Amino acid sequence: MSGVRGVVVAVAMLASAACSGGPVLEGSVYRDPTLGWSIAAPPGGEARWTRIRVEGADLALRGPAGELMSLEVHCGVPLAEPQVLARSLRSGVPEALVRDQREVTVDGRLAWAQVFDARPERRPAPKPADPSGRAQAGSDAGDAPAVRVKTVTRVDAHCVQDFVLAAPGDWAAAEGAFDAWWGSFRAAPEASGGGG
Repeated sequence: MSGVRGVVVAVAMLASAACSGGPVLEGSVYRDPTLGWSIAAPPGGEARWTRIRVEGADLALRGPAGELMSLEVHCGVPLAEPQVLARSLRSGVPEALVRDQREVTVDGRLAWAQVFDARPERRPAPKPADPSGRAQAGSDAGDAPAVRVKTVTRVDAHCVQDFVLAAPGDWAAAEGAFDAWWGSFRAAPEASGGGG
């Protein structure tokens, strides 16, 4: 799916049912039994963040104000610089307006963070008929507000990790929780060492 997985599948279709499989919550830490990575639950834990299913995500969480955090891990794929891979997340997002982009460090590796505003795809509004039965000129239903998105892309010797936040509301609070979340990520010991 293009454009940060359809702006995280249109903010997870405003969130679907709870997810099974994938990483397991052990105390306050999610651990992936197959790939060996771990990440802490966001601030507030399960009382504040609900695990949901999002297409393509290994782990996705919805916050109380509709914010969505997700982590997608790809291993065994051709690797590139984090900045290049981060730009590809933004491709296909209609009218993406970049607010910030910079290097960050995730679990000892350089990564690339970007913040941008994304507008939902414009869909034509239905054109109602006037009393005479003639169709009237309609307008685009493209006045939906932009969703602010932050992505953090990390590349190690074996895998790419994409952390994504989509927040339609209080950006400062959502970004603070997101930064604490991706900052707690730990790769499997064999994936964090070596070349890359």
